Amino acid sequence: MATLDNLAGKRFGRLTVTEIHKSVKRKTFWTCKCDCGGTTEVTATNLKSGNTKSCGCYRQAFTTTRNTTHGLGRPPEYTVWAKMRDRCENSNNPSWVHYGGRGITVCERWSKFENFYADMGTRPTDDHQIDRIDNDGPYAPENCRWATRVENCSNRRNTVKIEWRGEVDTIPGWARKIGIPQYALWMRIRRLGWDLDRAMTEPVRNRPRKSKAA
Repeated sequence: MATLDNLAGKRFGRLTVTEIHKSVKRKTFWTCKCDCGGTTEVTATNLKSGNTKSCGCYRQAFTTTRNTTHGLGRPPEYTVWAKMRDRCENSNNPSWVHYGGRGITVCERWSKFENFYADMGTRPTDDHQIDRIDNDGPYAPENCRWATRVENCSNRRNTVKIEWRGEVDTIPGWARKIGIPQYALWMRIRRLGWDLDRAMTEPVRNRPRKSKAA
């Protein structure tokens, strides 16, 4: 007699198996908790095959998203997906030099919006952006998350290591040592593409304040 495979505690898509529910005619049903907070009972076969990945919330959300995409407007997740691909694949995109131009790619799975949405889910707020955990890595499920603009910039500045004149430090560390704002240093190196000697040594120019009208 075959031994029952214990799925308790395992994760399948948005579902985490909590306990066995029942067995009916050689089919074992497991109680699962969904990321949305709902619960559902799913057969072991459907969990393992990937046929069931949520309590039904994903199908409902995607149907709404798909209808919106083909209606009068496009959902924010679709816009994020389209812009992500464009800056990695279109050499005419103004940001291409910082993405596709330096080898940043979009994984094959995310060539379809449906897969991107299934992996990333709904954007939490309008302030959230897609953020690569490894700034030199690809756009892929294991390397991406939703993050606010502040978290996005902070993550990149705090994790990127810079070697200059035989010493290695993060951008915030170098900013403290050379006495310039860390955001200014991050912009020089990551956005403007300055060479390190210029980025580290050129003084920060304060913009002249506009005089108030009399």
